[in-house]
Amino acid sequence: MAMGIGLSSYFGMATANRRVRLLAFGIAGLCFAGVVASFARGAVLTAVVVIGWVWLRSPYKGRTSAAIVVGLIVTLITAQILSDQARGGNRNSPQGFWAEMSTLAQGAEDGTVSDRMELAKAAWAVVKDRPLIGAGAGSFGVAAATILRPGDIGGDSGVNPRRLYDRALHNTHLQVLSEQGVLGACLYVWLFVDFWRRNRALRSEPYRQAWSGMAGSTLDLRFLSFALETGMVGFVTGGLFYNQLYFVPWLWSLLTANATLHAIITRSFAAVPLEPRALATVPL
Repeated sequence: MAMGIGLSSYFGMATANRRVRLLAFGIAGLCFAGVVASFARGAVLTAVVVIGWVWLRSPYKGRTSAAIVVGLIVTLITAQILSDQARGGNRNSPQGFWAEMSTLAQGAEDGTVSDRMELAKAAWAVVKDRPLIGAGAGSFGVAAATILRPGDIGGDSGVNPRRLYDRALHNTHLQVLSEQGVLGACLYVWLFVDFWRRNRALRSEPYRQAWSGMAGSTLDLRFLSFALETGMVGFVTGGLFYNQLYFVPWLWSLLTANATLHAIITRSFAAVPLEPRALATVPL
């Protein structure tokens, strides 16, 4: 949902169709409301980063700022209408939502944060034991339960490391490092480098000219590139809080859409050769 805020916002900016634009902005608002309704601190933090990135990249700072204000109003309304019947107890009252968000300031004193810090220690133990190729896909818990001894980490898992056997790491990036090793992590980083290289090229004048000359291209390529970029920012940020590598298609969908768009336009250059200097003109 946090990723959807940025993707939908920039898709709305990319289209010239008023109905589609309103639909896209409406979806962005629903995504934001969904983040609030989730009561998930990681999702809220990810949404804050995504919204900040949307504002940073937007050429329409005034309109974007107004949309952010509307988003804050949506937050208040969503928190207000959530009732105790939704999940039970006072947790879903407005006070419950803000109380949940206020625990972000507790840091390591919060039980969930403390638990995830211990999981990170367990992940580093796996990395040290199997640095090159890691423990294997989906095998962090199995490896940690085997490697660690009582007292190596804190918390309940420190007392009995076998409890780690089926634990989720709650950090995509540490998951890659511990399960795929340094070699896999290097390839993982390369995916992002390649993504941003291609995405940046989409905003260059040659690519935009080629795109505008294609039949049926009614969307602004620059804003499409910003949509994909903002979605990736959401994935990278959300990856600090959740496992989202193997079981959800977000990363692979963004990589595929970005590479496909880049490839389609690049191939069109064969029909109309461009000057090398023009290809080098790529804005940030």
